[in-house]
Amino acid sequence: MKFNKIIAIGDSWTVGEGWDYPKEREELSKIPDWEKDGRGFAGQPKALYDFRTTHSYTRWLADKFNVPYEVFAVSGGANHQFQQ
Repeated sequence: MKFNKIIAIGDSWTVGEGWDYPKEREELSKIPDWEKDGRGFAGQPKALYDFRTTHSYTRWLADKFNVPYEVFAVSGGANHQFQQ
């Protein structure tokens, strides 16, 4: 089976939240004003969103298939939020 791209839609687990909180905070502390520096999907801080998605299961799966990936997920999101 060949995939052209992996696309994930979901919640905090999908976005990659929780993989390593101390490491996440350590890396983000190196980015000045990361909480104010742009917005990613659904208004999340871009630096946080980008950092989490690069550590998400979606990225891991895409790497296994050697294809690009996109993540459309929100920490604390629920399925009904994605039906609009």
